[in-house]
This record gives sequence, C-alpha cells and structure tokens, in this order.
Amino acid sequence: MAGAWARRMNVPLRRVAVGCAVLMFVSLGQVSQVQTFGADALRLDHRNLRAQLDRFGHPRGDLLTRSGGILAASVRQRGRFGFRRVYPGGASYAAVTGYLSLHGATGMEAARNAVLSGADPRVRVRALIGGFGPGAAASVRLTIDERAQRAAHQALRASGRRGAVVVLEPATGAILALVSQPSYDPERLATHDPAALRRTETDLARAPGDPLVNRALNRSYPLGPALGIITRAARLGGGPVRRQAEGLGFNAPGLYVPLRVAPSVFPGKGARATPLEIAMLSAAVANGGVLMRPHLVHEIRTRDGTVLERTMPSPYSRAMSAKVAGRIARMMTRDGADVGTAAGAAIPGEATVATGFAPAGRPEVAVGVTVEPSGPTDGTAGSYSARAVATAVLKSMTAG
Repeated sequence: MAGAWARRMNVPLRRVAVGCAVLMFVSLGQVSQVQTFGADALRLDHRNLRAQLDRFGHPRGDLLTRSGGILAASVRQRGRFGFRRVYPGGASYAAVTGYLSLHGATGMEAARNAVLSGADPRVRVRALIGGFGPGAAASVRLTIDERAQRAAHQALRASGRRGAVVVLEPATGAILALVSQPSYDPERLATHDPAALRRTETDLARAPGDPLVNRALNRSYPLGPALGIITRAARLGGGPVRRQAEGLGFNAPGLYVPLRVAPSVFPGKGARATPLEIAMLSAAVANGGVLMRPHLVHEIRTRDGTVLERTMPSPYSRAMSAKVAGRIARMMTRDGADVGTAAGAAIPGEATVATGFAPAGRPEVAVGVTVEPSGPTDGTAGSYSARAVATAVLKSMTAG
C-alpha cells in the first residue's frame, strides 16, 4: 500500500523535476545567447547607465585614414563622463565614421565597437600582457585615402546636388573614398548634454534630404548608362545577362565592408544598385575582369603595436574574361582620353549615375557616382553633373 502511494507521489515530483530542468536549460541558453550575440547591443544601449559610464570613462581607440590621419579620437573632459569623441574630418567623413553618442553608435564606430572600446577579448589580452590595464583599446586604420576623399567631397559639393561618390582601388578592392550628400557633423551628436543631443537629433530628423542616410551604401538607384557594362559583358562573353550581373555582385545578400550595404538587384529594366556597386562595375573592367571584394578596414592595431587583423585583398568573382574586360575598357575610353567613363542621358525625375576608371592604360582607381534630381523635370543637367563629378574625381586622383 505504502509502495503504491509512493509511486503515485513520485509521478508529479518527476514532472516538477523535469520542468525545473527544462527551465534551467532555457535560462542558461538565454544567458548564453545574450552574452554571445547581444553583448555589443547591450553595451551600446543608451538606457544602460553603467555601460555608458564605462564607455566614456576611458579613451576609445582612434579611427585612422590609410596614411594615419585621425578621423575619430577621444579627448578628456570634465564631468561624469571622462572622455568624449571628436571628429576632425567633420561632415566630409561622416558616411565613414558615423558617430558615437549617448544614444548609440553608427558607421565604423558601431561596426568596430568591440575593438575600439577595448571589449574584444584579443584587445584585453594584449592590454594585460602590455601592462596597460583595463580599458586599453585598439585603433582601426581604414583604407580611406585623404586625397580621394577630399576630391570626392569637393566634386559632389560643387554639383550642388544630393548624391554619393565611392572610389575603389580595382587591384585590391580597397575603398578609397566614401561620400554622401547632404551630410552632418558627427561632433554635434557626440555631445554629452542630453538636451543638446535631443535638439540635434530632432533637427537632423527634420532636415531636408535625410542627411543621416548613407547614400553611398544604403540607397539604391536605377543603373541608367552603367547597365551598358553588364549587357556588353554578357554579349561579348556569350552568357545570359542575369548571370553576368550576378557575377558582378547583383542579387547577392548584402555586402559587409564591414558597414552593411543594401543589396543591388537585377530584374532587367528595374535594375538598381548602390553607388558602391556602381563603382564595382568599373573596378571589375579595370582589373581585367576580376572583381575584388570591397573593404574599408586596412588593419586593427593594439596599443602595444600588435596587429590583430589585416585585410588581405581577395577576389569576389571572375566577373568576365580579361579579353572582354579589355574590349569594354576601350569602349569606355573615348577619343584617346585618359579617363574611361560610362554616363548618358538621364530619365527625368530619376537620379543619374556615372562610373569610370583612370588612368586608361593602367587603371588605378574606379569611381561610382549618383546625383539626384533637383526637381521632377530635371534630367540632362543631372546626367552632366554625375559625369562631371566622376571625371573631376578621376582627374584629381591621377594628376601629378
């Protein structure tokens, strides 16, 4: 009798034990998920006061240009937060740097937050070995070339239009310039005054032209005349146009450079691409048909000089044969000019594009430009502006 009663009691007890075990494993899984995949988001969450005090309590790593110029750095200040970010390049580099504020981060500040903040385990180990103590961070040297960035910014600004410019090094895939217009001053968002920050955020949200949108990477445009590169490559290579487009990066999941890039799509006349993808078209032609994987980070270096990462150039695809690439390159170079471009008549109301490379004989740079119309009837003038911007950038990069 007692044995039967005990067996009846054991059934619900076993159920309770199994339920507790399941809950324990679910809880452990949730904790692991948060610590593994959500840690960076929690560190950047503006509601996490402890994380904010830690984030601004020690100097963050620098963002540097290819030649070592400072794009973002930390400076000491008085108050609850010991350091704040400054951006010497201002609005002309905002599409690259993004910003770090009390409310979060964007651009490279967000993409490489772990190493810039010192939270990356590799950075922590090197800090301990070097005796730098907690909080020591790593610096990120980008592929951005100051001369190319300045040329792209000045040329687009001179057009007086909204748009974007991307400059690539065809042989390596390095992104030499990344400009989006209109832009903003990241330092206004780096303030530690909550009221001033809210005012700036409101002003930018209401500003015409969406200055916080990175047009170079996150907005796609009709291909226009750049479509000719794809169709010519398909015709000369004897393959389907869609397959040719996909070899050039279309219809693929978004690229990470490491900033996220909006996908470029190729459904015939509805083909749309980001300015980066538009630059990639000319880069593939200029590099003998081999499209190199675009990248923005050159290397990550700790305070003691140890290189944690260095990007090695790698092919994205064999987009076309060298023979086909050579024929298209000659088509793009008109009248013996030293700059090869693809640009043409615009569709009224649509953004216009231009893409090209230089110098014609041994291409060193490729460019993708988009210029948005100033009004619904704007057409030819926009096409001219896109081509003028591309030509100005290419000539500036190859002069002297």
